[in-house]
Amino acid sequence: MSVQPFVHLHLHSEYSLLDGACKTKELPKRVAALGMSAIAVTDHGNMHATIEFYGACKAAGVKPIIGIEAYVCEHDRHEKRDAKAHTGHMILLARNEAGYRNLLQLATRGNLEGFYYHSRIDHELLAEHAEGIIALTACIGGEIPKLIRAGDMEQARSLCCMYQEMYGRDGFYLELQDHNTPDRLLYPEQPKVNAALRELSRELSIPTVVTNDTHFMQRDDYDAHEVLIAIGMQNTVEEQRQKGMFYSTEHFLKSPAEMYAYFPEDREALENTARIAELCNVEIELDNPQLPQYEVPEGYTWDSSLREICKDRLEQVYAGDAAMRTQADERLDYELEVISQKGLSAYFLIVRDFLKWSREQGILVGIRGSGAGAIVSYLTGISTLDPLVYKLWFERFLSVDRASMPDIDCDFEDRRRGEVIDYVVQKYGVDHVAQVSTFGTLQPRLAVRDAARAMGIPLQTADKLSKAIGMAKNIGEAIESNPQIKEWHDEDASIRRLLEMATKLQGLARHVGTHACAMVISKAPLVDIAPLQRTADGSGIQTQWEYPMAEAAGLVKMDFLGLRTLTVLKDALIFIERYHGDSYDLATLPLTDAKAYELMARGDTAGVFQLESVGMRNALRQLRPDRISD
Repeated sequence: MSVQPFVHLHLHSEYSLLDGACKTKELPKRVAALGMSAIAVTDHGNMHATIEFYGACKAAGVKPIIGIEAYVCEHDRHEKRDAKAHTGHMILLARNEAGYRNLLQLATRGNLEGFYYHSRIDHELLAEHAEGIIALTACIGGEIPKLIRAGDMEQARSLCCMYQEMYGRDGFYLELQDHNTPDRLLYPEQPKVNAALRELSRELSIPTVVTNDTHFMQRDDYDAHEVLIAIGMQNTVEEQRQKGMFYSTEHFLKSPAEMYAYFPEDREALENTARIAELCNVEIELDNPQLPQYEVPEGYTWDSSLREICKDRLEQVYAGDAAMRTQADERLDYELEVISQKGLSAYFLIVRDFLKWSREQGILVGIRGSGAGAIVSYLTGISTLDPLVYKLWFERFLSVDRASMPDIDCDFEDRRRGEVIDYVVQKYGVDHVAQVSTFGTLQPRLAVRDAARAMGIPLQTADKLSKAIGMAKNIGEAIESNPQIKEWHDEDASIRRLLEMATKLQGLARHVGTHACAMVISKAPLVDIAPLQRTADGSGIQTQWEYPMAEAAGLVKMDFLGLRTLTVLKDALIFIERYHGDSYDLATLPLTDAKAYELMARGDTAGVFQLESVGMRNALRQLRPDRISD
């Protein structure tokens, strides 16, 4: 160990939404620069950051410690009571793979079973998922510190004994903190809590550990963090101060030397942070897709089943053209070989299955993107385009050297998309299918507007700045490239301060939503791989990760997009048949209609999917297409 061994074990990333300001990708670099070899992230009741944080730590040569700060109910998690009065915080860290799986369970069940304003768990869940977990008593809002503050030492002692038995003598620690400053006792109860925890440690032989409840990276980020809190609370900074400040300047990522200076009498508790870090060893397997268990007929494999489907269809499609038949045979053999090498035969079978079912239910479907370049897509009925006729390249979709999963974007009538999702859920199991989270971030213009509101700056000032920033990638670029913004920045102190705060906040995660079309399907129960939560509207389940992180963890993503255009087309087909007696199959309509090309050449394509933007309409007027190959 170094002279002053220390590891931060209580830290909130940007995914403690509108509360933490530590940017996940930058955090490990700062940790390494401060001379620390490991770091934990413990966001409020969620594991949003896990995969991104893990990857960033590995890239920076820093050991990642996976954790959460859980909200623990004093009653049954299913009961809806005052969230603040009846819950206490607890830090939970994964010491091994079993602990990581249990964290996934706790983060999931806290959201699905105990959610009331925020994720909540109870003692029953903690006991059920205690294996492989190291628990710390958290801040002064923790269960045991709250009892100490209330003067109930008997109950505090009882909980300490319960947790010591639950997690073992090397798995439960009493957490010492101090965020007061020499000139201000912001947390007057903290010294009392620390003294009581030290006494409990001596009495019950429970080790102590020192942490800093870290919410921002550097001391001078305090003001920006204060603005962030005001944004989250929908108050101004001044209103927050009048109600009582939540944080001091000390909630930053301190160096080991700074932590030792704050706790000169607690060297063992400081060194325990490094001992805990040594105990925590979680390896997450990344970039190894686990395809769902697709059932094929007895005696078949995924590869042989896909090959037979394609060969049978090839015989029908190219029966009258020997040259095309030869070309198709060669192309099919090549594609199937690549697909087999990549272990993706089941992927095509799965997509084929739910598209086939959709068509059988009379649902209009379509696919977009490079997936139409595969003759396998055409022969399985996934696509209706023959890539040989339209000279489409398979390699744009998939090659042996491609590391990421292929992606076939599937479109459905928007009013019937839910039916397709229900079919997939029924086929693979409710615990194997979920939607995917997406995070809104504080982009430059939004960062300025939100920060201005929190700082009490007039709306018209925020509006003019936001409009002037336009599509700039960041606020610094906007200041340098726009003379008007530069002038405002240099001459108006309030605008300069606003842009300074917004610059620090830009890029932070702001809120979580549900991805418009992404679904994941898993081989194992989803909760064994990813943490889950309710969808934004509460009607379904989604992963706590965005789809790139979910894919990195091994989940297979499918895109189910509800398209209003397909609904309009379906209604048109229904009305034509109802009032004119004619029925049409869109896939077999001739592509030689001169009037359709005349319409395109005029740029008269408002409402035509993917041809309706101003840029596309101008391009059509210039190109004046008169055949599909144009």
